Amino acid sequence: MAERQRFENPPGLVVVCVGLDSWRRAEEWAASPNDVCSMVLEPGVNPGALEWPVAGCWAVIDWWVGPRKSHILSLVKVLLMSGASRVISYPSEAIDSGTWVFQYNTDACCFVQCRETFETFKVGA
Repeated sequence: MAERQRFENPPGLVVVCVGLDSWRRAEEWAASPNDVCSMVLEPGVNPGALEWPVAGCWAVIDWWVGPRKSHILSLVKVLLMSGASRVISYPSEAIDSGTWVFQYNTDACCFVQCRETFETFKVGA
């Protein structure tokens, strides 16, 4: 990825895999027929301690069982600070299109989030 950035040839998409089975998922993304570069954030590693060559790229965080939401949000922040134009959080294990993202709580008289969903972040938003 760093080599591609150095030669001003960024990929169409950067995917950072986090959590259970992240190496296998990163290999699957890298084998995509599209222009995708994949990376893995190992468990327990602080994303702020690494360099992320993502300037000008869209990034997807493909996360599965393991990381806390706060760890994912730290990674989002670091990727944006590293120049990613957009970061999309993709919680692989939590996407179940058969269930609602929000349900109305009659006790609290408001909608509450029931499961994780895609989230998109960009600089200044």
